[in-house]
Amino acid sequence: YPLCALAVSDERPCIKKLIVVLMDHFPETLKTAYVVNTNVAFKVLMKLINYLLPRRTTRKMLILGSGEDMKKTLVKCIDRAVLLKRYGGDLTIRYPAGPDRYVELI
Repeated sequence: YPLCALAVSDERPCIKKLIVVLMDHFPETLKTAYVVNTNVAFKVLMKLINYLLPRRTTRKMLILGSGEDMKKTLVKCIDRAVLLKRYGGDLTIRYPAGPDRYVELI
């Protein structure tokens, strides 16, 4: 599930949500959080904020950006069978959207 929409010009609320989720909800059980489709401003802000976070939290975050490099990294770390096509995997999910109609996530 997306934590927030990164199309917003001010990424601070998104970064705050990400930090809260990582520190409060997954301190010991989360192996890695892959943050995808980020822009340059988000990456810069996260580099600054990383100095304020505990090391155990920052080493669990992988900020990937977008594009082919992001897909290559995800495929190295996550099985293609469970990764959506838009992220370089093979998975397509169909959701019912009415009688004989489906919405497809690729």
